[in-house]
Amino acid sequence: MTAIFRATVLALGVTSMVYSINASAAPAYSTDVARAMQAGDYGEARSLLRERAEAGDPEAQLNLGVLLAAGRGAAPNPREAARWYREAAEQGNAAAQNNLGQAYLQGQGVGMQPDTAARWFREAAQQGDAGAQYNLGTLYAQGRGVTRDMAQAVDWWRKAAEQGVIAAQYNMGAASADGVGTKQSDAAAVYWFANAAQAGNTRARQALDDLLPGLPTKQVAASNARVRGERNTSAEIIATVDAPQRLPVLGHTRDGWTMIYLADRGRLGWIADSLLSEQASAR
Repeated sequence: MTAIFRATVLALGVTSMVYSINASAAPAYSTDVARAMQAGDYGEARSLLRERAEAGDPEAQLNLGVLLAAGRGAAPNPREAARWYREAAEQGNAAAQNNLGQAYLQGQGVGMQPDTAARWFREAAQQGDAGAQYNLGTLYAQGRGVTRDMAQAVDWWRKAAEQGVIAAQYNMGAASADGVGTKQSDAAAVYWFANAAQAGNTRARQALDDLLPGLPTKQVAASNARVRGERNTSAEIIATVDAPQRLPVLGHTRDGWTMIYLADRGRLGWIADSLLSEQASAR
């Protein structure tokens, strides 16, 4: 595989850092706040959130920060937003930690300090915040606030990708295609690009066109062979295929399943080994 993806891996995060926006959590702690936000009365929502935030509620502090940063109910106030993010972040709120890291990375309401941004991203990432995991990985890829380390970048991108962050899935595909920070593997690249493409990433679809011809294939050995969404016989049937069709193969499991890519459906699937011919063929 040529290095056609490498520049994209390093550049993607510059314009695609991920925020943790949690204003939708308002109904969980305040019917009044939820009602005001649903009605578009952000001034009232901001007032109600401030009351709770000043009482020390970290979720209210986070959401007040979100409204202030976005300028909902008033002019944007990034300095005040960062203050409330910090209040919540210091109480361990992972979404607020991620947003505070973003503020320090972009210099929004605070001084631009990539090393401090990395510290807050790490705090949130270690708690499992997917946006922070992606952001921390991107800092490692760019060498901003941390020493550049593509293995660390890939490690954090993988965690975010497994939680469904599309940009992280794309970056994992690119890193796998080029062997940057991880072992080179066209099959792994197809896996991650397929996930990103299924979520609507057009560049991932283009990458799949380049990679799929290089994957080994297996021939279907039965009529109406069932392809499932998971590797068990009770999982959803997502397609049926017939002999002698050949399917791109990504890998196998010890319990008798093969992961394949359904080009006509643009998605991954699982098929029982017993429904395939014994030998794979390179394309």
